[in-house]
Amino acid sequence: MDTEMWSLPDLPMPPGRFEARRQALTRELTRDVQAAASEAASAAVRTPRIRSRWAWPALGAAVTAGVITVAFLPGRGQASPAASWTPIPTPLSATAAASAERQCQAKLLTQHWPMSITGIAAVLAEQRGVLTAVLFSGTGRYGMCVGDPADPIFLGIGEMGAFSAPQDLLLDGDPGQLNGSTAFRLAYGQVAPSVRTVEIETADGRQVQATVADGRFFAWWPSGADPVTITAYGANGLAIKTLHPTPTEVAPTSSREPGS
Repeated sequence: MDTEMWSLPDLPMPPGRFEARRQALTRELTRDVQAAASEAASAAVRTPRIRSRWAWPALGAAVTAGVITVAFLPGRGQASPAASWTPIPTPLSATAAASAERQCQAKLLTQHWPMSITGIAAVLAEQRGVLTAVLFSGTGRYGMCVGDPADPIFLGIGEMGAFSAPQDLLLDGDPGQLNGSTAFRLAYGQVAPSVRTVEIETADGRQVQATVADGRFFAWWPSGADPVTITAYGANGLAIKTLHPTPTEVAPTSSREPGS
């Protein structure tokens, strides 16, 4: 299994500069991905990350700043993400949420991540059609699963950006599988206490309502389309802040088995 090490300077991150740094990293690392793809047809798909490595065969990844490690898992007999997906999530019952959280945590702990994921706790769980999603957070990190809790199509860990309440809304990551019959994308991040709902408009025209809980938001959709706008709304229904994420610039190559 190939391991890529990205050594970035440990610079302070003043408030308001995280998005600028995210865009700069995206441009720089996109150039690296393009160069590597031209050197060897068997090169593994890359996502920009610090001390990154693939835990499973990659099916493709969007360029994103917040994700440290992502694992796209081939679905073994489970439904296509698009089969029953809904733009508005359904809250899980307490029993179903607890079960999904336990199974996601167990899956995360079985992987060999390049960083510790101890100290994270479940902050939200949602259901869209037949598939569930769970987001963990804590100690400046994320853990997440999407799919059948016992057989997820996506596992990932991520790093939280510097955030304060006056920022209102921060996108920490938007990874995903960009193409193919099982393409999907995620978006997750942080919100101020004044934010009640978050809505995402995608490049293919979807209007996706995120789940918001404990200062975090999370959503996913069954296509490789970029999030075009991410808007936070207050209790009065008025928009508080809108983000315009940087579009993905590079499509992934075909999946590769480790060592191929």
